[in-house]
This record gives sequence, structure tokens and C-alpha cells, in this order.
Amino acid sequence: MPTYKYQAALPTGVSIFGVFDADDLNVLASYLLTRNMTLVNATELSINTALTGQQVELPRMLQLRIGDRLREALLTDMPAHEAVRAIADEPFEHPVLMTMSWMFFLSLFGAAVLGALSLIVPEGRGGLLSFAIATPLVIGILWATAHNWFIARPRAMLLTIAARLERGDDGTFTGLGVLPNELSTVMNASLDSQAKATSIAELVPTLTGMQLQSHQLAARLLGPLVALSVMLIGMHVLLLTVVQNFAEIFIGFGVELPAPTVAVVALSDSARVLGLPGLVGFISLLAAMIVGFYALLVMPRSAEMWESVPGLGLSVRWLMQARVARILGVLIRNRVGPADAISVASKASGFKSVAESGKRIAEVINSGTPELAYTRQLSGLPLALLFRVSGNKDTEASRQETSQAFQSYAAALEQASSGNGSFITLLFEICIVITSGMLIGFTVLALFMPLIKLLNDLAIIVWWLP
Repeated sequence: MPTYKYQAALPTGVSIFGVFDADDLNVLASYLLTRNMTLVNATELSINTALTGQQVELPRMLQLRIGDRLREALLTDMPAHEAVRAIADEPFEHPVLMTMSWMFFLSLFGAAVLGALSLIVPEGRGGLLSFAIATPLVIGILWATAHNWFIARPRAMLLTIAARLERGDDGTFTGLGVLPNELSTVMNASLDSQAKATSIAELVPTLTGMQLQSHQLAARLLGPLVALSVMLIGMHVLLLTVVQNFAEIFIGFGVELPAPTVAVVALSDSARVLGLPGLVGFISLLAAMIVGFYALLVMPRSAEMWESVPGLGLSVRWLMQARVARILGVLIRNRVGPADAISVASKASGFKSVAESGKRIAEVINSGTPELAYTRQLSGLPLALLFRVSGNKDTEASRQETSQAFQSYAAALEQASSGNGSFITLLFEICIVITSGMLIGFTVLALFMPLIKLLNDLAIIVWWLP
């Protein structure tokens, strides 16, 4: 079934732009009539199903995006400020908030279990009761923070936008942070209003897929780090409890401690100085480091710093290039000039160096030179295809073919980034397993070396007794 990009009109004269699958133009026109819209023109899109198949995996996530509902409201004949204000009054949903209620009830159940254990184990009552009280409190604070971030903050921003629209501001909404960087860059660009509207309409449902790639890369890299953190927390607990018992045994027998055992006992004494608050602070520090590392990987503006890291920089660069290629494909398909398209797409990448490279490439295209300036950040993209839609070569067929080529390159770059991220994760896992084995082995040997020496001394004494 072919896919049509259409322009329709409401009875009030408002233009509606969209994409719909239909057998032919008559079926498309009949469908639009059921929605009280009249078909103005339509163009068949030659889109490979492999490029859009991945979007079917997240239908619920797409339904939860405020941008989808905002776009639908603005495409009606309702005044813009009233549409935005009506959306601000709607109930908002977010997957994080859906899990918070379960986490809170699980924390209450865990607190009840810890409270019961405190009655069974009197010597650990203080620590168990502290954890029983702290866990629901921390989850409740996180729940309130998530509600403010995902509900209260977007609603306040939408109301601010509605107020600006009602006052007749320019509508750039710079600095609000309500839109992703890709959408805000296209919205604030100096493009034709029709091309801008249709480009934003196409970009909204594809943003989730583009952002999901960054989150998947970060999640792969975070897995080994979480495992390492759990191992370090276990080692900390071991230093607080087991090592001290061994130290008391060694002191009681007067055994001369070897250097590895002295080092482990010294670490245990340092851990005992801070006690339980030190353990809680250590866990908090590890959690903050993991969250900070995750945020630095998924945010486009902070991801630029990882580009120079060997191995990891390739995945980050390929994801950035895929983002540029997808935006380029959307802009070219909607009749944006190649120079403007590369300038906007490179700026939407979030990388300052890429934005500057995009400006230089746009200048070369405007000058008509058939050679592009080399840029390391965009070296994986077929930018020479931009000359196919410049000047008298700008036809509907060339635009569709060029757009599909960029979409294909974007899909290939995302797969390459995923494969490279999996390889880096495997290397991290190997390093962490080796490190964990060495630490655990060193600790076990350090604790048992004095016992072995003690047993050897006792055997010698028994041997020489008459």
C-alpha cells in the first residue's frame, strides 16, 4: 500500500498536512471527507518499509508524547493559544511516574520486612530501622521530584507559551526548554512556513526512535558499571563486618600480620571510622556517578565531549551523524533547499563543531562548487547527494530518492553504533570481571594468610611437644 503526503483543507480554510497509507488517491480523498476535510494535493512517497518498521515497536511511547497532542490541536481551527492552554489542562502521563507508585509500595513492603527483622535480630535493630525509614522516604522524594519534572514543569511551560501566543509574541520560544533541540532548531530556522510545518510534523514521531538509540547505548555501558558498583558496596560491607572479626582473632593469637593483611585491616579501620553513614554516603556517591555518567551520554550537548574517547567516541559520533541524516532527509523531502537543510540539520545535532561545519558546507553549496569541504564529524554521510537537489536538478523524484538515501544511511549508522557499543560493553565486562576477581582474591588471601601461618606454627609446636 503506497504512502501519500497530503495537503487538505478544513471548511474554514485552514490547511492540514499529514501522511496516510491508501490504495489510491480516491481512497485518500474519501477518507479525508469522513473527517470533514477536502484533499488539495497529494504526493506518493517512495519510503522503504524497513525505514519505518522500527517505529511500530513503541506505539504507547508515541501516544504519551505531548508533542503529538500539541500538533493535532494546532492543526485544527482552534486558536493557537487556546489549543495550547487546553492541552495544559489535560492529564499528563509518563512511564517513570507509572513505575513510581509500584516502587513506593515495594519500599513500604521492604520497610515492613526490615521492621520484622529488627525484632528478630536485636543487635542490628538500629541499622535495620534506619533503612526501613529511609527507603520509603527516598522513594517518596523521587516521586515528588519526578511529578514536578514531568507534570508540573511541562504544564507551566505550556501555559507560558499560550500566554506568549495570546500576546502575539514572535513564537520562537527560545529558552523555554519545552521542545527538544531538534524541533526547536527547525522551528526557529528561517524556512518557508509550509516546509517548516510539515517537517516538524514528520520529526515529532521519529524523535522517540532517535533518542532511544542514545539511551540504549548508555544503558549498555551502564550495565557493567552497575555490577562493579554492587561489588564495591559488597566489599565495603565486608570491610565493616567480616574483616574486623578476623582482625580480632589475629590480635588474640598474637600473629604477626603480613603486608597484604595489614593493608586490608587498615582499610577496614578507615571504613569503621565513618560507620553506617559512610556506607550510605558511599552508595549515594556511586549512584550519583552512575546517574551523571548516564546523563552525559544521552544529552547531545554533553555527548560531544565523549567524541575524543577511543572506541566510545565512534558510537557517539555515529549516533550524531544518524540524527543529522534523519533531519536532512525530512527537510529535503519537504522542499527545503540543500544549503538550508545541512545548516539546520548540523545545528540540530547539538555539537557546536558540527554546526560550524554545516555552515561551511552550506556556503560551498551556495557557491555552486561541486566539491564539499572535508569534515571529520560528518565524514560518514553522503553529503555529495545534496547537489542532486540543487539548482535545476531539484525535482520531486530526486528529492524523494535523496531523502530515502539519507534515511538508509541513518539506519545503517544507528546499527553500527549499536554494534560498536555492544563490543565496548563486552570489553568493559571483561575488565570488570578481572578487576573483581583480583580484588576478591587479594582480600581472601590477605585474610587467610595469617590463619595459614597460625596453623603452621601450631603444627610445629605440637610436633616438638614430648
